[in-house]
Amino acid sequence: MAFLTKLQNWHQRVMTHQFLSSSQDWRYIVAAIVLILMGGMINYETRQSQWEHWQANPNIFYADGSPNASTTDAAYFLNYADDYGRNVMGQDFETSRVYPNQTIEFRTKLEETFDLEEYQDKSAQDLPLLSVMIHHIATWFYEGDLFTAANAMIPVTAFLSAVMVGLMFWAAGYPAEGAIAGTGFGLSSTYLIRSSIGRIDTDQLVIFFLALCLSLILLVARERNLARMVGYALLTALALLAFFWWYLKSPFVIILPLLAGLGVYTHQRDLKRAALASAVIILVINPIFYIATVFPFIMDVVYNLTGLRLGAQVKEIYDVALSFPNTFTTITELSRIDLIETLVVMTSSPLIGIIGFVGFVIFMIAKPSKGVMFLPFFLIGMLSVFAGRRFAFFAAPFVWFGAAWLGLSVIRYVAQIFARKKSDDGKNFAPEGSVLLVAALMLLGTASASMLNYMPRVSFDRPTVETFSQMRDLNQEKPGIIATWWDYGYMARFKSGMATYHDGGSQRGPRTHLIARGFMSPQQGELIQITKFATSQGEDGIYRNASSLGALNQAIKSAEMPDRSIYLVLTNQMQGWSGTIAKLGLHDIENDITPPVNVLRGYNYIPLQCQNTGKNKLQCNHGLLDLNHGTLDGKKVLTAMVQVTNGKQTAVKKFNQNSQFVLMVMQKPDGRSSLGLVPMPLWNSNFNQLFHLAAHDKNRLELVIDNYPAARVYRVLQ
Repeated sequence: MAFLTKLQNWHQRVMTHQFLSSSQDWRYIVAAIVLILMGGMINYETRQSQWEHWQANPNIFYADGSPNASTTDAAYFLNYADDYGRNVMGQDFETSRVYPNQTIEFRTKLEETFDLEEYQDKSAQDLPLLSVMIHHIATWFYEGDLFTAANAMIPVTAFLSAVMVGLMFWAAGYPAEGAIAGTGFGLSSTYLIRSSIGRIDTDQLVIFFLALCLSLILLVARERNLARMVGYALLTALALLAFFWWYLKSPFVIILPLLAGLGVYTHQRDLKRAALASAVIILVINPIFYIATVFPFIMDVVYNLTGLRLGAQVKEIYDVALSFPNTFTTITELSRIDLIETLVVMTSSPLIGIIGFVGFVIFMIAKPSKGVMFLPFFLIGMLSVFAGRRFAFFAAPFVWFGAAWLGLSVIRYVAQIFARKKSDDGKNFAPEGSVLLVAALMLLGTASASMLNYMPRVSFDRPTVETFSQMRDLNQEKPGIIATWWDYGYMARFKSGMATYHDGGSQRGPRTHLIARGFMSPQQGELIQITKFATSQGEDGIYRNASSLGALNQAIKSAEMPDRSIYLVLTNQMQGWSGTIAKLGLHDIENDITPPVNVLRGYNYIPLQCQNTGKNKLQCNHGLLDLNHGTLDGKKVLTAMVQVTNGKQTAVKKFNQNSQFVLMVMQKPDGRSSLGLVPMPLWNSNFNQLFHLAAHDKNRLELVIDNYPAARVYRVLQ
């Protein structure tokens, strides 16, 4: 106890210096609020300039007369917005996903607890708040154009997020630091990329809602009037309900109500008041809901720390002996990054990042009652080191605050020394003015240092998106199912109205392995049977037949057509994904072994840049290509040279039968040509044969839309 007393006395003596705290002068606060608004406007203008660039280049950034999207998840929210506009509370979209798993018939048969009346009795609160907002903004301002409304929101949400971060730190007592933090956070690559034009996703307001809730919790923590404290707690609960409607994740549900109690205790040392604050919030957000969230939260923590999954697993429910690949290993934003890289994506500079990290740690030591309120979300952001780069933006506001607080504390210290030398009477505003001036320079410097020359690109090009729109006409004949790569799932459904094989929320299942296996297989019958099997039997059928590879193959071979038409969609973009598709499709599911690198090399297109150096000789980026003998730098590498015109093989010259590559010469409409080496396994694959050559079994497949070189659509006949 004596040690703790000495430690507390030391802390009070060392960490309570005036220069470590912000000025409370009304002039200082007003000026700091102006800086906060300036930071918001800088973030607004950054996205607005992107928006104007998109509008000025519709041939690149528009499809079907509306702006496109720069994330594969955008159409997830647009599908719900479309359902909401038709007074359907998401059921149409949900039943069309992962066909037939989510259909009412399938769920009624397999789910003992499925309640049809409860499922049909939904309201707007059962839909994503973002989708509801998009619908109303589209109706009020954009003649129902959901894509335009969703994109037009983004500059406004960037402004709100930056300003709310500033207000959160004002609530903590540091408005000027908050202005810098809001500006730097909003322009950091970890957040800017996830909140730019086309990025129609919940990321754009997650930090806004988090900062709003933390601001109110800070007010609860320091309020000593009991009635006002309860009032702030009620406002906090309402803000939490809005937050959970926007972005429902178990860590926020569990942590934020408890933080209110912790904040009250650290500020007031009153355990009863602390318990009351947390109890009021939990009571309003629903105690049953809160308790029901505890176990999922524990499961998430254990999984992130150990990789172990709690609760019943698929292998325990079914007799599954096969190990399907983890598709998350192929997603860039889930890749891990080291500490320095984490700080760089937050601040654009390792030096600023380190200063901010150190500054925030010192702040927590100097002001623990406030620092503890921010610590959980700072730690969540630092999970990028362990769980993937997507978490980094949660810590960005606190790292920027740490840099701003450390810098302005030094300026306050210097200003106070000069003020004491002048023996002023305490009414001189010069020290605070000096701090404000430096804060303004830091804000502008932050904007300058963090500003990325970043223009978001569309996730899917215009011809591909418009191909899915064309498929809406096919859907009128007989309801269809689209089988393509998972990235297209949400957009394909939104544009075509068809059911989908898988999408961005279901790519982890065995379907992704199976469709990848079908695309890379040299047998068209295998691809056809896989799509028939998965779309007629669903996940249940796959797992029921996964007792061995032989049993699964037999089930695939004997599968019958579902009660809907199946459409295979292959695109030019998938050519760039061929290595990833092969990695998942060739996975050894009996032994859970990823294909070795030397095998995967056989599934990547190799573009060539060449110049003519003689008769049938080309100097290329990979060496001297001799078209007389099929050699590259004297080595026999070509099996054949194939000319492809308008997606069909028009000429062929054969070389060495056992060589590694086919030279594909693509004739363009303008008379020019492009060359590429295609490894033999990829050349023989269903993807290459169907997409580039339109070589298909006309008894089993029908080419119904030919938008080559962008996309091709086949209907499965039998």
